Amino acid sequence: SHWSAAGATETGLELVIATARHMARVGAVCEASELLERSLTLTTTERDHLRLLDERRIYLEAAGMSGELRENCRIAMAIEARMTGSDQRLHSPNEIGYLAGCVYTRPSDELIAECLVCLDCEAATLDHRLAAAALAMAAAYGDSNADAAHRVVTATSRFAPRTVQERIHALRTELIYEFEFGRTERAVELADTYLELYKRSSLGRLSQAVRI
Repeated sequence: SHWSAAGATETGLELVIATARHMARVGAVCEASELLERSLTLTTTERDHLRLLDERRIYLEAAGMSGELRENCRIAMAIEARMTGSDQRLHSPNEIGYLAGCVYTRPSDELIAECLVCLDCEAATLDHRLAAAALAMAAAYGDSNADAAHRVVTATSRFAPRTVQERIHALRTELIYEFEFGRTERAVELADTYLELYKRSSLGRLSQAVRI
């Protein structure tokens, strides 16, 4: 590319990421993800590829592009494994993105099992574990699996979410559970709190920009 030929790959990447973020702020989230995908050719290093894939994941999530999200995160996870020399799946945001991209394509029992591994992993961050719980609950809801749903809600009840994102995951889990398996009136109460928090989150602001 022009930038790499000039020995200014870092400058090129910074400009690409800044441009993608500006595009996303004005609602062009899909276009931002496409720009980042094309920009993978700017560099040959896996560290730079991971940086671009991490940035792209955010926009794919906001746009609800599950197939592309799954593939983006699969590639990123493979890079993470090579960079760390680990043969075990790392509990990174890319793992959550990958699982989120599988919600409508994988058998629910398989997806729930993978999410429960994340939920039960004490080495993973609380945000990661709660995000996995929300995905497991969504899969349990889709399959009307009350046993799995009860296990998830019981496991998450011992956590104390503090950040906005942690609270969003926890509320989403409880909201789905109460709507499908518990008390509908409680689900309605939770929905108001969930939506208010979601609007304040970075992903919520991006999603709103897409709708606008």
